[in-house]
Amino acid sequence: MSYDNDLAHHAETILDDLHRASIDTEIAVSILLDTRDARGLRRVTLTSDGRRDERLASEDSASTDVLDTHLDWVRANLSARHTMVAFLDHGGGMDEMCWDWDPGDGGGPRWMSARAIAPVLEQFRTESAGEVDLLFLQQCGRASAGNLHTFRDAAPWILASQGVIGAPNTYYANTLAWLDAHPDAGGDELAREIMANETQYVTLSLVDSAASAELPTRIRAVVDATPQTAAQVTSPALCYGALANFPETSYDLMRWLEAANGVVGTDSNTPLGRLRSWLRYSLVVEHRYGPVRIPERRSWCGVSLFVPTDPDVRDRHRDHPFLVESGLRALFDQLYP
Repeated sequence: MSYDNDLAHHAETILDDLHRASIDTEIAVSILLDTRDARGLRRVTLTSDGRRDERLASEDSASTDVLDTHLDWVRANLSARHTMVAFLDHGGGMDEMCWDWDPGDGGGPRWMSARAIAPVLEQFRTESAGEVDLLFLQQCGRASAGNLHTFRDAAPWILASQGVIGAPNTYYANTLAWLDAHPDAGGDELAREIMANETQYVTLSLVDSAASAELPTRIRAVVDATPQTAAQVTSPALCYGALANFPETSYDLMRWLEAANGVVGTDSNTPLGRLRSWLRYSLVVEHRYGPVRIPERRSWCGVSLFVPTDPDVRDRHRDHPFLVESGLRALFDQLYP
């Protein structure tokens, strides 16, 4: 819970909700919490024995090493048959999550790198005694193709949003009560229960992580068929625009690819049509609409695409493996010279 930013005032509300929900259950909740104070991160542990708060030396909630150390502690002290990992905070651009305003080293605001922490989560999954069933990217705009591919080995199921997720969120109490009554539920079942009890989101997508490994190849088939004479795309409405001073934007994957190819709708026998079918029936196993309404959301496919139209942003991500393997790097260079 990297809340060393303008979300800090929600932290205690969330802790209280989780504490009340975990009392008298066999559920353990471990929170690595950063707020606006400068006294170090807090590790808050909620079990049937009560609540325990500890101060850590570091102030950097964007640190890969700090996350790694925390997950080692969880594995050593809270052995469980089933585990969900959730990241709460703002979402940023293609590789950005967990925005820490003051990491404590005088370096100014910093984002956590999704690419850097993916191996940490994979190791946690491999070395845990039980199953790591679900990764919940509880941050705005994280249901992007690049993110889903990056975290493909972190858990068998990923829950994420193409658009806005609010705060402090509403699913905690009802979902933990359900989980206490269904202790052997799978990650997909847990994700659906979260969707049923959450109210502060535009859409949520439940993704099969094994299928997400195919994303670059599937998208490459469409990119290779995109006309070389394609003009600069007249982009559809945004799914998500990153925070001020971080000019990264994301669009619905299918709608943007249709715009790049100059088509509306997709013939099932074209690369675009085959991609849409695969998204609908293999990758996104459930795409649910929340109470937060925007007009375009009913046409979304459940997966978004970060499109770096800004030259500096594009240069920053030139070597991202997903962009290279999917052929999108070359397409972006063509469309946004």
